[in-house]
Amino acid sequence: MKTFDFSDLSTIEINAEMEGFQPRFDNTLALTAYRQQTLILTREGQAVILNCRLQECLSRFRKENGICRHELAAYYSLARCQTQAIISGHYRLVPTHGASNRQVVYYMAHHLDTYSYSQRLNRLLIILKGQGGLYQLRVDASFSSFGRILAAADQVANLQLANIEGAMWRMGVYQDSSGLRPASGTYLSHQQGLAIHQQILANYVMAVTNEAFLATFGELPDADFQRRLNSVIGYAGLPLKRYEKFVK
Repeated sequence: MKTFDFSDLSTIEINAEMEGFQPRFDNTLALTAYRQQTLILTREGQAVILNCRLQECLSRFRKENGICRHELAAYYSLARCQTQAIISGHYRLVPTHGASNRQVVYYMAHHLDTYSYSQRLNRLLIILKGQGGLYQLRVDASFSSFGRILAAADQVANLQLANIEGAMWRMGVYQDSSGLRPASGTYLSHQQGLAIHQQILANYVMAVTNEAFLATFGELPDADFQRRLNSVIGYAGLPLKRYEKFVK
């Protein structure tokens, strides 16, 4: 099993530096900032330098995968976690720290085999499944924080998938291949799913509105504006004070 020490990037042998590599959910294991560039570990176990900053790389990644950060924030408002991954259902690009931490490493959680903490090395060990076998990443991160961020990402992924399944039920598209009626196929569960869908949509609209309001007027809208917005949407989003932390 090959090891990559992401807590000391100088120890990693760089295989290539390029402009055109496109990191995807299926060809990448991990990303991190490397000077003014981005270091990418591919599923083949190659260390590639991409000539753009990490945040630019992540922004491009969201756009190329059709992931809206406001919609993602609406899901995260239900997960109660400020450290956000980039999630598209089963596909999850998850950070080891908050985005502002210089040592943050983004890894593909759908390729995660296991993780543990080495007291001897004083490092978190992340085992990822690549095309050539297993690869170990050494990361300077808290074991408990890592688990909390990963659990929130899994919760958001489940919410996304449940929301899609609920939409399929509402549109008459869903069909269970086994011929059995699933436990979720009840009137009450459908109503609960609809309520979650409405909450996410309301939070999404509120995120976009708050950011536009903040950019235009230099402050967030007051509670009266929020009540009017909720009446237009037709169902309430998160209370403003609880939502402020999602507006960046």
